[in-house]
Amino acid sequence: MKYLDANIFLLPLLYQDKRSAAARSVLVRVATGEMSAATSLLTWDEVVRVVQKTLGKDVARAEGRKLLGFPHLRFLDLTTRIAWKAQELREQMDLGPRDALHAATALTADLPAIISTDTDFDGIPGLQRIGPERA
Repeated sequence: MKYLDANIFLLPLLYQDKRSAAARSVLVRVATGEMSAATSLLTWDEVVRVVQKTLGKDVARAEGRKLLGFPHLRFLDLTTRIAWKAQELREQMDLGPRDALHAATALTADLPAIISTDTDFDGIPGLQRIGPERA
């Protein structure tokens, strides 16, 4: 099972390029059950927030609903344990709070691979970033 960063959901919504096509391909593989994947509930927040800011409230409402009903995608709860792990990661590395929460969620769920275009995940002990084009 792979962990999906929020940008894998955002790229196909916002762009029409090679990276967004690769992310879309990952999502199709998850939706069809070909790839096993999970993400944090934080992803819902990020997707809805960014889509609302760029495409409007109505689109954000629809995309939030679609994300929560995404086939074969497992949502992982945020917990105090994960927040403490995120705090440790922030103290050890130069990570923003959301990236630290994503990394901590993946690590706490024993998911050592995160599919993301965000290089901030590179070098986190126990976590390997995989670009969507290589997933």
